[in-house]
Amino acid sequence: MTNQPGPETTPRHRPAIRLAGWGLIAIGLALIPLPGPGLAVVIAGIAVLARESPRARRLLERLRNATPGGRSSKPGPDPVGRA
Repeated sequence: MTNQPGPETTPRHRPAIRLAGWGLIAIGLALIPLPGPGLAVVIAGIAVLARESPRARRLLERLRNATPGGRSSKPGPDPVGRA
């Protein structure tokens, strides 16, 4: 991944993208103790911020690598326990 903004991003769209990303993160954090998809909304907010922020892009990449369905190149243990 490059550290450059996406080709469709213009300088006047950047504040809206940041506002949307941080808004999703705030809503997701509020939903974590309540019934609802709080963690998924937080991750969606990070994905929106990753369009503009190298830090958010690195965090999103770490989250992808840490999840079982992510892009990790390390083979993990079989979740069922079969060989």
